[in-house]
Amino acid sequence: MADQTHVSLEELRHDDWIGAADPRDPCDRLLSWACAQHSFEPVHTLRTDDYAVVQGFVAAGAGVALIPRLALGPPREDVAVRRLKGAPLAREISVAVLRTTAARSIRELVEALTEQARLIQRRWSDADADAGLA
Repeated sequence: MADQTHVSLEELRHDDWIGAADPRDPCDRLLSWACAQHSFEPVHTLRTDDYAVVQGFVAAGAGVALIPRLALGPPREDVAVRRLKGAPLAREISVAVLRTTAARSIRELVEALTEQARLIQRRWSDADADAGLA
């Protein structure tokens, strides 16, 4: 499937999966939910919390993996990184502060995190457009 631009989860039904060390990891839970929509549960043969190690396992042929785009980093040349077909899988990341917190530093931190999220989204959108994926 390395020659495809997108791969469906259904096509990966019988593959071994490399997952997070903790099966309650948000990405593993999202993967299980998405696979359940295709009537299967991914079989994890290896588990680690190090995404560089995940890529090494994939490169060695030990299985496939779902890696958050933010955690992907520069992909290895010996690993084919492909998008999933269909709606993108996503999780929401939030910042929680006490309502009574009035510290300027907290507002500045939340504003900085929000701005960085916008920059990342814009960079990915531009990269997708350049790659013809938008």
